[in-house]
Amino acid sequence: MHFLDHYHIHMHCEQGNNGQKLFFSEWTHVLKVKVLSTFKNYNLMRNNLITIIVIISILSIISACNDKNLSSSKYYMIFDSIEYVEKFPRTYSLENHIDVDIDVIGYYVFNIVDSLLIFSTTNPEGFWSFVSLSDMTVIGQFLKKGQGPNEFLFSPSIQTATNFFKDNGKQYAAIYDSQKAKVYKIDINETIRRKVLDISIMKDSIPPYLMNFVMLEIDCFLCKELYGKYTQQLRYIMKNGLKESSANLEKLNRAIVENGSNMGYYFNIISTMTKFSLEKNLIVEMPVMLNYLNLYSINENFGKTICIGNKLDNINNIQKQKYPDLVETFFDLRLFKDFWGVVFLNENELSLETGRKNLPSIFFFDWKGKPLAELKLNKHLTSFDIDFNTGFLYGLDSIEEDFFKYDINHILAGLAIKW
Repeated sequence: MHFLDHYHIHMHCEQGNNGQKLFFSEWTHVLKVKVLSTFKNYNLMRNNLITIIVIISILSIISACNDKNLSSSKYYMIFDSIEYVEKFPRTYSLENHIDVDIDVIGYYVFNIVDSLLIFSTTNPEGFWSFVSLSDMTVIGQFLKKGQGPNEFLFSPSIQTATNFFKDNGKQYAAIYDSQKAKVYKIDINETIRRKVLDISIMKDSIPPYLMNFVMLEIDCFLCKELYGKYTQQLRYIMKNGLKESSANLEKLNRAIVENGSNMGYYFNIISTMTKFSLEKNLIVEMPVMLNYLNLYSINENFGKTICIGNKLDNINNIQKQKYPDLVETFFDLRLFKDFWGVVFLNENELSLETGRKNLPSIFFFDWKGKPLAELKLNKHLTSFDIDFNTGFLYGLDSIEEDFFKYDINHILAGLAIKW
């Protein structure tokens, strides 16, 4: 009898006695170990090639069967195509940071826009601060707190409520005001030239209190809102005032947290940061508390999940954990021309409140979802961006209000990335 017959392998997904689907993640790992140990007792000169092909085919079928079952479960916010990343092809340790002094109050996130650093802050006299990237001088503070015209009740986040874009060679920012349900447009070039905020209403009929707002085109937006008594995220496209959907959006919309106590917080398990690359026509979603990332197109042409590790987080299992044990896996998402990156935080809520224990990393991926590099940091950070003109990676820690930079020219060169 062939040794594989001992394991009773079936080429399809079966159901257990209780009617639940059997997932093969752990079983597949055991099979791999048994296969490797069994090979030692066989004559490696006979029929090894055929045996290896059979084994790989079996494991591939089992893995595909398992992934398809998981992607149809409401406890997984994933696509059918899944890549498991246990190791990055390149790892770099960033040790020599340079502290950067800036005269900005209450900053918590930033973006590099051409030759500018733009900070979101808690300063009511100017929620946004424009800083020259060349000499770190403050150009101006804009967006005052208030309920009047062109004023904001809360500081608009550069990360979750803002989209930067160019039109006819000029740089603009589209800002979503969740309270007023409007989208404002800032002419950044004119604001800098005149040192007076150049702002106008871009869209005055957008749903209020969205979780994420992503501009796909001038009059086309990806929206995410709370749904089902805080148990789901509802994604849809708002185009010319009408709501549209797609198979990719519907697949992610299936994910839920169960209704219960503390829903205002446990909803964060499926909360995501979302960004769109106009050049690649692809969306990246970064769940805050799950160990995977989603890369997809609005239509059904492409959808991929990238899992950090060898096992996907189950939403329901995470919801059963106590609040102090919940882990914030990722904390920031940035898109670039040739790649994109996330901050891997991996801290539980208790350590975030009492003192962080893990130094973060930055993970880089290409636009096919393949891992490129891991950057291990010697400092805590919650936000980052790259100045490709100088090859510096800037980091910001909103908890300690710390701002610094690393020279990563050698890393960009090693990745064969053009800038």
